[in-house]
Amino acid sequence: MNIKEKNWRKNCYPFNWMCKFLFFSVFLISFVSCQTFFKKVIIPDNLSAYRSGTFSGSVTIYQKKQKNYFSGEVFISKTGKLRMDLSVSPGLSVFTMFLDKSDVTFLFLKTKEFYKGHNTDNIPESFFPKNWDLFSFKTVFFDRKPENGKWICTTDKQNLPQKCKNKDWLIQWKRGKTRTISFESSNFYFTFQYFSFSPEVDDQLFSVKIPKSFKRLFFLK
Repeated sequence: MNIKEKNWRKNCYPFNWMCKFLFFSVFLISFVSCQTFFKKVIIPDNLSAYRSGTFSGSVTIYQKKQKNYFSGEVFISKTGKLRMDLSVSPGLSVFTMFLDKSDVTFLFLKTKEFYKGHNTDNIPESFFPKNWDLFSFKTVFFDRKPENGKWICTTDKQNLPQKCKNKDWLIQWKRGKTRTISFESSNFYFTFQYFSFSPEVDDQLFSVKIPKSFKRLFFLK
């Protein structure tokens, strides 16, 4: 036994039980942290039984020949309200969208602007994809076919939709180790990769609060 070890034992001896406890605590915390870090997030194979919940994932948007990546959260209430937040890094949100019945609200947090209207019809195509039915989010995120419009859909062995197509858009679901849902048109696509899902949702998240410093956007056709 070397001198350092003798000194450590000598100093630690009166509090031997405490030393052992501290060592065990540090080991346990490290073990639990590693288990949490490497734990795989399990998402139900079939989400069609749910009508509300919170989704977290990554978002890829391709528009105007540019590809952008975000962290995304989607909240859907039993009453049909929807909120989507996009962030470029933890705590740095750049966009928030609210849907309630036919009302649409966009908050552009970086430029401090907002749009509010009954639908997206007045938004020019250069700014927003043509005929993108945002209200279909309320059903397609739950492994169900879009309810509005004329869609031709194919299903998988579980009778869940795989592809739905109309004259302007293609919606695709991919299930497996990586789960995604994508919306694609001729010059735009939006992909959401599921990381986690919870059937719980906080109703207070659907309260639209627009800062007074934000400038309202008006689009006239």
